[in-house]
Amino acid sequence: MRFDLIAFLKLENYVCEELSNQEFERINGLPLAQKRSSVYKKYVFLDLDNQVVIKGPYTIECKKLKREIVNNYLITMCEDFLALEHTCIPILRVLFFETNYFLEFPNIGFPNPEYALASNMVDKNKKVSLRHTQCLRVSDIEKNLRPGKMLDLTLQHLYFRYIVGCGDMGTHNILCKALDSDSVYGVDFEECCVRHFPNNKLQCLMRVSPLKKFIYESHLKSLKLFDKYLPNDILQKIVGFGLDPRDFEERIKLFQFHI
Repeated sequence: MRFDLIAFLKLENYVCEELSNQEFERINGLPLAQKRSSVYKKYVFLDLDNQVVIKGPYTIECKKLKREIVNNYLITMCEDFLALEHTCIPILRVLFFETNYFLEFPNIGFPNPEYALASNMVDKNKKVSLRHTQCLRVSDIEKNLRPGKMLDLTLQHLYFRYIVGCGDMGTHNILCKALDSDSVYGVDFEECCVRHFPNNKLQCLMRVSPLKKFIYESHLKSLKLFDKYLPNDILQKIVGFGLDPRDFEERIKLFQFHI
């Protein structure tokens, strides 16, 4: 992914703001929205005073920063082309202090989470919100959901993640506000995780267990799909990001090929 990120942010009118030393220290002192699974994962800070979450720090040349921004952008373009509602949490601001860059997103979690001190070695003794009091993951509640809009939106979002070739594929990276919510929110687009040898459509989108097959298989018929080729405006953006559009179109055709 070779392109000038700063030029792209300016061209697309992203809000970029420099932090003062005091603001930078404040961010680093915020509680975490989740524990990190490794030192290579970025912090996700929870700022309830401003109802935002802040992810970072990155360097400007960091591949993960570029993927997080670009994949969020491309999925939203795909949704707009097919006239679908957005399922990516929008980036409110790009914040920076010296060589440290952060992405700021609206907080879609509950207003008063509970906290505990992390016991894992990666974030030991850092204040971390308890997941079930901060937000809901679709993976945690899907077995209790009735067939309906949330399951349709979840599969639709995973379809776009598959086409774009981004993110850790699965319903654990899709959030919602309640069991009866009409919206879902995809997160964590900085990984590259494409299923190379799927045997069917559902395996293109997730790791399929018998339970997930039971829950989601009937919702495949509700997906809105691309034809064999992407529209020109999306193709131009893909080329501009230094990506190969043939990879995207190959995944489109592969998905249509499977039953």
